[in-house]
Amino acid sequence: MTLFDSPWAQLGAVGIVFLLVLLIATGRLMPRSTAQDQVDQANANAKLWQAAAEASDKRADLFGEQLGEIVAAMRAVEALVRTSPGRAP
Repeated sequence: MTLFDSPWAQLGAVGIVFLLVLLIATGRLMPRSTAQDQVDQANANAKLWQAAAEASDKRADLFGEQLGEIVAAMRAVEALVRTSPGRAP
C-alpha cells in the first residue's frame, strides 16, 4: 500500500489541519519542553513517594520493636504476679 492509497491521503489539507488542531487541543501533541517538565515533575513525585515509603517502613519497624518490648514487660509482670505469695487460687 502506498502513501497515496492510504486513508490519510484522503483527508486533504483541511483534514490534516483539523487533525493537528485536534491533537493539540486534546493534549496528545505538545512541545518538548512541556513534556520534559511533566517528566521532571513525575520524577520529583516518585522521589517524594519513595521517601514517604521509607519513612513508613521505619515507623513500622519502630512500632514492632516497641510492641516486642511491651510484650516482654507484660510477661515479666505476669511472672511476678504468679509468684507473689498473696495470690488467690
